[in-house]
Amino acid sequence: MSPQKILLVEDDDYILDFINFALQRTGYEITTVGDGAAAMEAVMKDPPDLIVMDCILPKMSGLQLCTELKSNSKSQSIPIILMSASLRIKPEEIVETYGVECFLRKPFHSVELLSAIDSVLKKG
Repeated sequence: MSPQKILLVEDDDYILDFINFALQRTGYEITTVGDGAAAMEAVMKDPPDLIVMDCILPKMSGLQLCTELKSNSKSQSIPIILMSASLRIKPEEIVETYGVECFLRKPFHSVELLSAIDSVLKKG
């Protein structure tokens, strides 16, 4: 069985490296991109099993990207875990409004992220 594919969308290199390292150690196949437009392109080219992304991204915000992905028949069923350090964002509103499976507030521990990923991928 081939490893599950995760698209990681994060523009902060430190956070990208931290998450990428944690995910690679668990056997997932990871693709990383640094902005919303590149993420949309990557999803259309090779749809992942899960998208983990930041809310604040260059070229297209994570929230705008969620809207685009959920309105496209090729990507609407891909689960999304959204992350943000913003205290103004209310997790329950994000999940309901944008159709994401999970919201994580930064900073978080890698165990939290891995648990969220496992939970989301088992639902699918």
